[in-house]
Amino acid sequence: MTNLILLGLLSAGLGPSLAGPAQTSGPSTASGDIHLRVVAYPGIDASTVKLAKTIATEILGSGHIFAEWSDEDGVDAKGCECVRVTVRLLPFRKATDPDVSGEIAEDGRTRAPIAVVYMRRITDLVSAFRMTPTGRSDPRLATLEPGHLCGLAIAHEVGHVLGLPHTSSGVMKAEPGLDDVLKMRESRLSFPAAEGTHMRQALRALTTHSRS
Repeated sequence: MTNLILLGLLSAGLGPSLAGPAQTSGPSTASGDIHLRVVAYPGIDASTVKLAKTIATEILGSGHIFAEWSDEDGVDAKGCECVRVTVRLLPFRKATDPDVSGEIAEDGRTRAPIAVVYMRRITDLVSAFRMTPTGRSDPRLATLEPGHLCGLAIAHEVGHVLGLPHTSSGVMKAEPGLDDVLKMRESRLSFPAAEGTHMRQALRALTTHSRS
C-alpha cells in the first residue's frame, strides 16, 4: 500500500460492523459519507467482493466514516453530497513493484480518486499468513480469505484519500502484520480517534469544495 500517486485512468485493455451491515450492490441511497464504486475485473469472484465490502465497511466505521457501495453496473450516487471514490480490483500484481498491494491513483479526466487493489499480491499475502506457524494452528488465520485483506486494503487506501499517512501499526501500516490480521478477524482493528477526526475533517473540506 502506498501514498498518493498519479497513475491516470486504469482502463486500457481491461473490462470491467461498526458501521452497521455492509451494503451490497444496487441503487445508491446517497446517505453515506463516502461513495465507493467497485469495479472488479475478470477473475475476481463475487464472494470476494462481498467480503471485502463487509470488512472495509466495518473498519471505516471504526473511524465514523460511513460508506455506501455500488458496483460497476449499479446506480451511481447522483446528487449525493459525499466523496466519491472508484475502487478498482485488479487481478494481477503491480508490474513495477510486485510487493505493493494497493495505492491511490487519479482519474485523468475528472481528477477523482481511484483506489487500486492488486489482488494477486493480496492472494500471496493470504497464503503467507496461512503458512506461518500460527496460521497452521489458529483458525483466524487458517480461514483467512482474500476478501478479508482486500477489505483492509480498501479501508487503508480510503484513509490515504482522506489525508492519512502511513503509520507503524494499525489500519494505516504500509503492510499488515500478523497482529493486525488477528485483530481484524476479531473486529478489533480500527482507526484511532485522532485518525477518525482527521478523516471527518477531510470529508467536510472535500464536500464543501465539491459544492463550490
